[in-house]
Amino acid sequence: MRPLLLGRAVAALAMVLAISLGAGGGARAAEPFAGQRELLQQRLSTPAGQALPLASALVVGRLGEGEPELLLLGTPAHGGAPLARDARFEHGSVTKALVGSLLAKMAAQGRLGLDDPVGRWVPELNGTPAGGLTLRSLATHHSGLPRVPMSVAFLWSSMRDPRDPYRHYSVADLLSDLRAWTPPAQTEFAYSNLGFALLGLALERAATQPLAHLMASEILQPAGASGAGLEAELAAGQIQGYDASGRATPAWNPGAFAGAGALRANAPQMLALLEAARLGRAPFDAGAQLEQARRHATGSVGLGWMRTEKHGDRIVWHNGGTGGFRSFFGYSELSGRAVMLMANGTLDLDGLGLHLINPAFDPRPMDDDPAQWAASVVAAGAALGAIAGLAWRAWRPRSRSEAALDLSLSVAWLALAWRWLPTTDPVTLGAVLGLALLAAGLMLWRGRSQPVWPARRRSLLAACVNVAVGAGVVMWAW
Repeated sequence: MRPLLLGRAVAALAMVLAISLGAGGGARAAEPFAGQRELLQQRLSTPAGQALPLASALVVGRLGEGEPELLLLGTPAHGGAPLARDARFEHGSVTKALVGSLLAKMAAQGRLGLDDPVGRWVPELNGTPAGGLTLRSLATHHSGLPRVPMSVAFLWSSMRDPRDPYRHYSVADLLSDLRAWTPPAQTEFAYSNLGFALLGLALERAATQPLAHLMASEILQPAGASGAGLEAELAAGQIQGYDASGRATPAWNPGAFAGAGALRANAPQMLALLEAARLGRAPFDAGAQLEQARRHATGSVGLGWMRTEKHGDRIVWHNGGTGGFRSFFGYSELSGRAVMLMANGTLDLDGLGLHLINPAFDPRPMDDDPAQWAASVVAAGAALGAIAGLAWRAWRPRSRSEAALDLSLSVAWLALAWRWLPTTDPVTLGAVLGLALLAAGLMLWRGRSQPVWPARRRSLLAACVNVAVGAGVVMWAW
């Protein structure tokens, strides 16, 4: 017994000394990100002209410079208690990097091939263009599939619950829309959530088990991130998320889009994944992070991973976003420095994450996404065009049949605007909808005394052509 007691005493003394040294001499461990704390704290400040901050919590972790650094800023909710290490966040599209790594691992094990056609694993798509796509094309965003389905089913799902747009979209809807898909004439890099929804389905069919179980056993647990996962049940324990106006949002339920963005995890779990990825050890040792295709002069893509080559560095990364959360997850192949960030709001973390890996990168928000800029322009134009068109028809009414056609086209334009408006502020959305309803009501009121059909058939034909062209433009932009 005495040797055992002596051993316990020595162990206890060693622990006390370690804690004392960590608190006194280990200033780096006691004050992580000491040089960047002000920069990081600024991200939680309230933007000018807004009543609430974009997020209440920001978590930053960094590896590769001595002891791991972890900084917890803010609270789990506005005015709440201090943030805990085990606070769970939604990570959105960071899921794609893990799904790409899962694909690479299964291919290395011979369980499937990167160039297998989708139809091999999803036979419901055999004989269709979607069934002929390769798993590699899905993982590198070179399939030609749009960002989201361009279908009535997805439109209905997103309009039914705009703050949780994937909730009511089923696997049956996914397969139906993919069977009806027509590929573009040319295929180049085009970021696609739809492509990763299909890839996730193909992987679980190949493994004959749900994607969430497959991800846990093949990626999360081997990396030391047990407890993280894709299961919808994990939403019950996550912290509150906030939208672009600082208002609370519901947890997202990706459903059929689990492969595109269902990951939920806390800081220690994300750091475990980051450590395994940056060292290239199992389960990230199958080459998913390696370049598969070029995007542009300074960027390429792996299997689910993005790559940036700039400022004399090579950074492998992915970001993520849902209705109320943002994430960044990446590392440098040259320095070994790795960073992860998590926020429970719509903060732009990409520039900040790259800067914390390599200070040569600008830490300011990256507002140069041409796809997002184009979406905002189209949305604003659609809303203004619909309202202006209705107002014009109200001012110069024709026949009631022409008015009905104009009204139907305006509804389509407003649906596009609702999908792509760069805000979820109910005041802004309410103003757009209110003006549209006012213009529509005025048009119907002014047109009540007009004839049912126009005096000339050519006028009705011209109205039909106008509506057809407009509807075509809306579907193309969607």
